[in-house]
Amino acid sequence: ASIYFGIVSSGAVIVPLDPQTTPEGLQNILEDAGPVLLFTSSSLLPKINQIKKDTIRQVVCIDARQDLFTPENITFARDRDVKPSDMACLLYTSGTTDVPKGVILTHQNLCANIDSIAQIGIFSAKDKAISILPFHHSFPLMMNLLVPVFFGGTIVMPAHLRSETILQTLTKTGVTIFGLVPQLLSLFHKAMVERIRAQGSGYRIVFGIFMKISWFFYACFRVQIGKFLFRPMHERFGIQLRYFVCGGARLD
Repeated sequence: ASIYFGIVSSGAVIVPLDPQTTPEGLQNILEDAGPVLLFTSSSLLPKINQIKKDTIRQVVCIDARQDLFTPENITFARDRDVKPSDMACLLYTSGTTDVPKGVILTHQNLCANIDSIAQIGIFSAKDKAISILPFHHSFPLMMNLLVPVFFGGTIVMPAHLRSETILQTLTKTGVTIFGLVPQLLSLFHKAMVERIRAQGSGYRIVFGIFMKISWFFYACFRVQIGKFLFRPMHERFGIQLRYFVCGGARLD
């Protein structure tokens, strides 16, 4: 997050990359984007060392104990007058069917998305958003980084991406906004359905009745009584959780 805001605020353009990208894929992106500064971690250095870095002037290893660069040799246009139409971010497609293509996002593009979210009114300075998705995709970049910072909210990052760690983080930190993709939401839904089925037919009947009651109260009175009827389930995700925000692909 600090690298993103440091680069963008200087007037430069950031190109976030998937750490799972192959050396060949990384080479294609570097040749297309032509970056001059590369930020990485020590675990990815073996991959970085396999590629040609014709345009790269410095490689910055953010967790290295030894100095891999000299800060005074790196200069940014700090006094540059950044216009709304200037490029802020260059995101590359997954390359499922072809070579990854760069997608330009301007400062105006990003601000327009934030403005749309502001009009919906789902986020405020009191909210805490958990970040478990990578920032090289536009949806998590917007929902899990830019939006919380814009509204003065809090970004919560779990120590690991294991399911139990994520659930513990949700409950212990009081996360209120959970941004995720349909595939992950589907996994949560599948786990809940299997848990309900394992309780027996009587439990399933009561659960179905509670669902209908919950929908009725929300449809007629905009009252969410589900947090009381299904409290054990809500407690598993954190009783403070207000929204699942899903994006990045079609939701079934």
